[in-house]
Amino acid sequence: MALGLSLGLAGCGTTHTSPPITGVAHVTGCPSKAANEPSGQSVTSHREDLVSLTPTGAVVCSYSATTPDWVAKSLAAGEAKRLGTLLNQAGSNITPGSASSCPADFGGTVVVYLWSARQTSTVWIHTGGCRVATNGITSREGAYAGSLAAYLHRTVKSPAA
Repeated sequence: MALGLSLGLAGCGTTHTSPPITGVAHVTGCPSKAANEPSGQSVTSHREDLVSLTPTGAVVCSYSATTPDWVAKSLAAGEAKRLGTLLNQAGSNITPGSASSCPADFGGTVVVYLWSARQTSTVWIHTGGCRVATNGITSREGAYAGSLAAYLHRTVKSPAA
């Protein structure tokens, strides 16, 4: 007997169904607007991973700050794992209560939906201002730079990049 799992993901506006038995629900496309990110921050000053799973797939949704344009890119296991590694290496943790000064945020937003057989994870990346990436618990300043920015720009060819 096949068992299907249906799970609504916050901000997607649609329900996605997983393969029978083995998987969790995952995103198959992007909403026309970036999903709202949670407002949490890291409560510790030690390094926390933005992606705590080993991804077997991902969808990257990239949104322009100045136009209604957006791009969706699906990633297979190898590329999703590479993106998860780059996210975990990017930027530096923001310590709650610390002060920072950032340029104006005229950049876009990249929302990354990752999944494994048993978990899902979402990371929001701001491509302007402090270039913060967050999963709603851990936030990293300066994350959209270097290897991560180059990877997203090359792989996704996004309007936010």
